[in-house]
Amino acid sequence: MLLRINEEYLRDARLRGHSLKDGQQLADLELLAELQHFGAATCLIDFTHSAQVALWFACEKDAEARTNGRVYAVRVDNPARFKQITPDLLKEELAYFFRANERLLYQWEPQPQNNRIIAQQSVFIFGGAEIEADAHCVIREDSKQNLLTSLEKAIGITEARIFPDFDGFTRLRAYNKPYGPDSRRYLDRGLNAHKESKLDDAVDTYEDTTDPDNQNEAL
Repeated sequence: MLLRINEEYLRDARLRGHSLKDGQQLADLELLAELQHFGAATCLIDFTHSAQVALWFACEKDAEARTNGRVYAVRVDNPARFKQITPDLLKEELAYFFRANERLLYQWEPQPQNNRIIAQQSVFIFGGAEIEADAHCVIREDSKQNLLTSLEKAIGITEARIFPDFDGFTRLRAYNKPYGPDSRRYLDRGLNAHKESKLDDAVDTYEDTTDPDNQNEAL
């Protein structure tokens, strides 16, 4: 089923002329990577080499929702479980990687790497075998905002750093995003104050979020 759905993605994308980039015909994996980059749900599972980046995504996704996040760790240095995608393998059709007798998973770092892949230290994992985590940790929903703030202060991980391309630039300026470089910080402070029933502090911070004179105030 998974293979069939992704093959239909590829077929429809090629029929609409989306398989050409810089005058070159994209291979199946390359086209899937492009589709995933713009939000399509493909068989490529995003992982990262950076534990801090993984933590940011676990906290950022539905950060205000009352759900816990999780970070999963997978060892890819076991040749009995994982195989690296080489330039020769990149030419194969998608069905090659989902053969019935195939017990391997594949890891792939697209080349050349775009700014987003570099910033996120991305690696794709995919294939017909089940992905088994070697370890995982749970991120409590009430700690997400504090962890996001700590990641920004300690090592500068922000949404702008994670998504440094044009798509990320527009994403930060979407209709449902607060405007201004520090607006998110004020909004997060307000949310935390609200959760702690510090209503006066929450109101003051929400007002700072919309006050252009306070947009560049230091933490």
